[in-house]
Amino acid sequence: EQYFKNADKLGLKERLLSSEKATFIFKKKMNQYRFIPEEFFNPTPTVVYGNMVAIVIWEPFTVIMIENAQLADSFKKYFEMLWKMAKERHEKGN
Repeated sequence: EQYFKNADKLGLKERLLSSEKATFIFKKKMNQYRFIPEEFFNPTPTVVYGNMVAIVIWEPFTVIMIENAQLADSFKKYFEMLWKMAKERHEKGN
């Protein structure tokens, strides 16, 4: 919750890609989700901001951070391609 409070104060927005089979998502005003087929979903979260790329490995918990403008740009372009192909999920009551 502290992360969301800080992000809200800073006016941060997140666009997240998740699996179509996802059963849990954070329902926060800062989050916008789209969904891709399970077969193409990558369970290794990658965060791109500015010239930084952070790759999260869950077991053992490891974060690899790389500062490189070209790499960040490549990941951004890949994300934008997936975002355009992904689908919105309209849930009842929303």
